[in-house]
Amino acid sequence: MNIKKIKFVEIKEINNSLINLCLKSSDYFILSGGKSPDLTDINELLKDIPPDKKYEDKFFSGIYLEEKMIALVDIIKDYPSEGKWMIGLLLIDPDYRNRGFGSLIHEMILKKARENIISEIYIAVVIKNTKAMNFWKNLGYRDVKKTTAKLNQIEQEIQIMSISLI
Repeated sequence: MNIKKIKFVEIKEINNSLINLCLKSSDYFILSGGKSPDLTDINELLKDIPPDKKYEDKFFSGIYLEEKMIALVDIIKDYPSEGKWMIGLLLIDPDYRNRGFGSLIHEMILKKARENIISEIYIAVVIKNTKAMNFWKNLGYRDVKKTTAKLNQIEQEIQIMSISLI
C-alpha cells in the first residue's frame, strides 16, 4: 500500500463522494443511531461541534486513495482542552475495512498531531461497536471514562479513550 496515494481533502459542504460514503457505511449509522443516514444526518456531520468550539476548530476531511474517497475523519482541535485533539469520527468505506487502511490513516493523523505539538488524542466510541472498540484498543488507546450520548434520539453508552503522544 503506497502512502503517497492517500491524501486528506478538507470538506466544507456536502458532495456526492461524502453522500456515497455515508450511504455505503450505513452499518455504522444503524449501529450508533438506529437508522441509515439521510442528508440531514450527513449535514450534521459537517456542522456538529462541541459547545464553546468554533467551526474553525473542526478538521473534517475526506480521505482519498487516488480519486476515490475511502474514508472520512472529523477532528476537533484543542478539545477537550488546549493541546489535545478529539477524533469525532473515523468512517471507512466497508470495501476498505480490515485491509490496513484504518491503521495507516491513524498513523497519518498521529503525524499531523505531532507536527502541531498535540500531547493527546481522544476518541469517543459507541460501546456496542465492538469492532471499533477493538480497533482503537489495538492502536494503543486506553479507557478514560464511560458516558452516554444521544445519537439520533437513541441514548448510547460511550467509551472515551485516549492515546498519549508524549
